[in-house]
Amino acid sequence: MATHFKGTLEQTLALDTWLKLSRAKESVGRKLKPCLGQHGVTSAQFGVLEMLYHLGTLNQTVIARKMLVSGGNVTMLVDNLEKHSWVERRRSQKDRRVIKVHLTTAGKAVIEQVLPIHVGALTEALAVLTSSERETLGMLCKKLGRGQQTDPTRTG
Repeated sequence: MATHFKGTLEQTLALDTWLKLSRAKESVGRKLKPCLGQHGVTSAQFGVLEMLYHLGTLNQTVIARKMLVSGGNVTMLVDNLEKHSWVERRRSQKDRRVIKVHLTTAGKAVIEQVLPIHVGALTEALAVLTSSERETLGMLCKKLGRGQQTDPTRTG
């Protein structure tokens, strides 16, 4: 459904595009949620576990920046992940002000179990697009996201 907003052509197109992008994200997210929920993992928790699994130990500031959420949000996520014994916080020996988040053996087991199921559901959800369309969508999303960065030296 197109927007009923009556603005300039550019404004109407921007709003219509945003609505479609938001609805697509929500629709795909709804398809992915059950596979995570079956394992007691929220999508945000999955994001942290997957990040630590692929990137290794990180501090909470880096996690917040990469997830595009607040530091407070990451603190809550890490608190909840710690309750499950999936991650642990450790102070840096070099700089005691720095606290690193580590994936535990239990956390690694969870992400290794859930990741293939999640990727399968994601592959199925995106199957309505051709390979070429998925590639184009990926490039466009990346361009859109990077275009919003206020600090050109930041990479994401």
